[in-house]
Amino acid sequence: MAQSLRINHDISSLDGYVSIQNDHRHLREPVTLRQDRWDALAPGELNMNLLAQNRIIGQSRGPESLHFDVLRTRIFAEISKQNWTKLAIVSPTHGCGKTNVALNLAMSFSKQSDSRTILLDLDFQAPAISRLMGMGNGPALSSCLLAQEEFGHIAKRFGTSLAVAGDEHPADLQSDLLCSQKLSDALATIEHVYQPGLMLVDTPPMLQFHDIADITPHIDCALLVIDAQSTAAREVDLCERDLARQTNVLGIVLNKCHESECEYQVL
Repeated sequence: MAQSLRINHDISSLDGYVSIQNDHRHLREPVTLRQDRWDALAPGELNMNLLAQNRIIGQSRGPESLHFDVLRTRIFAEISKQNWTKLAIVSPTHGCGKTNVALNLAMSFSKQSDSRTILLDLDFQAPAISRLMGMGNGPALSSCLLAQEEFGHIAKRFGTSLAVAGDEHPADLQSDLLCSQKLSDALATIEHVYQPGLMLVDTPPMLQFHDIADITPHIDCALLVIDAQSTAAREVDLCERDLARQTNVLGIVLNKCHESECEYQVL
């Protein structure tokens, strides 16, 4: 079953297509939150003008963020039921809007003050999150994966419930880095120390780089973002099938869809 919602702004359709496979991973044991480590993260300041310029509206408590809040609620219900914590935002190619979706979702989740959200930019070929949020130069996430820096020296905390880390410039990483034990160890350490309710991961485009196959073993589920104006149906099918073989497909977001073309429908 698939369903589309008519929404405004640049994210103009939300597809609730769900294809969840059985997952036999062990349930995680409850842990005590380490508030001191979270509070010690360097505070960042939201530049509201820059966010508006970059179409980041998920932090709003007004009607403009409603559809990201709806998406957040759907995601939260499913990951809570499955005991998942790591969600990858993926797309077939560049330009589909996956980073915009990742940022807006992170901002929407950050409004839940009783849970922590961490947003990581693993699209090292074309990192954008740091620039879109105006985080400036500083230690890069890639240096954390290379075990050169601790996550606590890299991430910035926005408010009380969101932490963000990425690279300001493309990183010259060996292709085997992401498939190595280093990525698994880094994500496990971040999750253990900072204990987020959700870890959002922005990833390289599936059909342009092979890195997603190296990332999916370390995440629980994926959300596929497609461009209604340029993504071909065969690209959607190919990406969906590949993702389903590697991880749990949480759903599809149809982006850049004119409102008149996105009437509510159940397929």
